[in-house]
Amino acid sequence: MTNFVTPEMIANMKSSMHLAKPFYRPKMSVSLGKSTIHLWVAERKLPGLIFTPLYSGGKLCMVAPVAPDLKMAFSIAKVIRDYSGDLVQYEALSAAPLAQGQAFLGLGAKYKYAYTALAVIFDEYKRTSTSAIQSALKRSAELASQKGCKGMIIPDFTSNIVPQPNWLQKTAAMKEAESTAASMMSGIAAIRDTMPVIHIWCWCEDYAPFYTRELERLKKAR
Repeated sequence: MTNFVTPEMIANMKSSMHLAKPFYRPKMSVSLGKSTIHLWVAERKLPGLIFTPLYSGGKLCMVAPVAPDLKMAFSIAKVIRDYSGDLVQYEALSAAPLAQGQAFLGLGAKYKYAYTALAVIFDEYKRTSTSAIQSALKRSAELASQKGCKGMIIPDFTSNIVPQPNWLQKTAAMKEAESTAASMMSGIAAIRDTMPVIHIWCWCEDYAPFYTRELERLKKAR
């Protein structure tokens, strides 16, 4: 029997290739202590390569920024809630409230990551600080490690800390993003001996230079 490719098959292949783009790879990777840190820059799309054996490191945990009520109500926390089909949110509400700096470990997203860590970076007035982010990330890493996780996905928290950046002038929004990146990287540096692989998901391309700068700083300080 003769094998042949029809015009329809070619059209379908082209369509599939288009849907698969862009093909995201880490923008930067750094070895720090016992950890490898990958910076991914992907606009509102979790890069699929994170879940491959080449990058994942093993069982994964996704981190979501929340307040003591553990509600994943908006921005990146809402995106992560949707990944689990709301299951992690229902699970978390039974454990609320938690103090600022603590974390809750719940269900993950099927075929993506095993667990979701709700990191309580805010107080009840939605205020946060570098020390709160450090504590919440540290506790998230501890809980994930106890469940056998070898990797964590930590998205940029800027959109939750500044829920409506469009209300700010561009320069003001960028300043907030720069401050958030510095605080988050401080927290990530503190868990480098707990989690073998750390994935930073910068889902707003404008903020990527802040993370690359912080990673370069950490490289020089190691």
